[in-house]
Amino acid sequence: MAGLPDEQDYYVITGESYGTKQPIGIAFDEGEGIIRTTPGKKTAWTLEYIDKKKGIVKGIHPESGLHAAIPEDLDGLARHVVEPQHWALQKTDGGVSVSRVVNGEELFVHVDNEGRVTASPQSKLKEIPSWVLQPVNAV
Repeated sequence: MAGLPDEQDYYVITGESYGTKQPIGIAFDEGEGIIRTTPGKKTAWTLEYIDKKKGIVKGIHPESGLHAAIPEDLDGLARHVVEPQHWALQKTDGGVSVSRVVNGEELFVHVDNEGRVTASPQSKLKEIPSWVLQPVNAV
């Protein structure tokens, strides 16, 4: 798919400002065991394509080797897991959207009211969120 990022390590930053001047990055919260957004805090994630033509990727935490996922059998929050999940990237005006199909329904990754990363169908979102992938080696 044209315009998608290359395979490499990225900081994933939300396209929303949420009233802060600091970039809001996706980071692993070891205390809660979930992936959340935190102003000014960033964690590197490796983007690896399963099928670049279709924009299908998996996200890997390079330090632990664990994958970013939203397990369907838990509370719907993003966390580190051993088995990878495949996600679809689509180019947006502000970066990329991230989604996957579960039980025939496309779910888009977004930030909930408590700063946790989760996924919901488009019908429950004001708009499809954009994420900015900032290459680690460019910072």
